[in-house]
Amino acid sequence: MILTSTGATPATGTLLGRGTGPSTHLRPSRGPRGGPAHPSLFPPRRQEQAIAFAVMCTCFLAPTAWVLAHVEYYKSKGE
Repeated sequence: MILTSTGATPATGTLLGRGTGPSTHLRPSRGPRGGPAHPSLFPPRRQEQAIAFAVMCTCFLAPTAWVLAHVEYYKSKGE
């Protein structure tokens, strides 16, 4: 059985009393409701922040460094 974001199945159109048919699939979803009920009890430490920052920089810069290191190969490859 395939469920959609509204809880409806394509075959029956309704499930749990929600929706009236295929038109419910066209309506935009409301998105998440509410937010965090309270702030975090344990904010991230400096060490965790440094590790996260290093990982993010590596993820963005490693592919760029790879391409720049192999530019000559890509130039000589030709089409």
